[in-house]
Amino acid sequence: FPAGHLWVRPNLDISTEEFKVQKITEILNSNPDARIILIGDNGERDVTVYNRVKNNARLSERVDLVYIHDLYPQPIGEKLASGQTPYLTAADLALDLMNNGFLSETSTSVIFNLVAQGLASDYDGIRSRSYPKFGTITIEKLKRLEESASPLSNLEMRRTLRSILHSLQSRP
Repeated sequence: FPAGHLWVRPNLDISTEEFKVQKITEILNSNPDARIILIGDNGERDVTVYNRVKNNARLSERVDLVYIHDLYPQPIGEKLASGQTPYLTAADLALDLMNNGFLSETSTSVIFNLVAQGLASDYDGIRSRSYPKFGTITIEKLKRLEESASPLSNLEMRRTLRSILHSLQSRP
């Protein structure tokens, strides 16, 4: 984990959804000038939680972007809400963050390389850190990833993203 705070549910009397909404609200209320980017997945109520936060009139203007790691097929995984951006790997997440001015091209390139190296690893544990074995890859997701490479002017980054795409396509 990066340096920072970790909050866990204090007990099972509060639902995961309620705890997450309360904690995000508390963080924003205690930091009145803060702006946030929400990053979650479609398997543990993040879609619903982030939608509730985004639809809260007092908080919505402070949410810059919402990303959902699109891992689980429906009905296991939640269908993304309007305004939520799906991502397949940390590489396409980084690319979108770069395109929105939150990451430099250098940082994005580093992330591309780490994902590509992880997916090409001989070790299952390392590969699954780049994309988990249980994640569902569909033609639509691969096409979305491929389309994200087209506006890249940096040819090395474009090649790396294509190698990530190839690794995901040939996944067992």
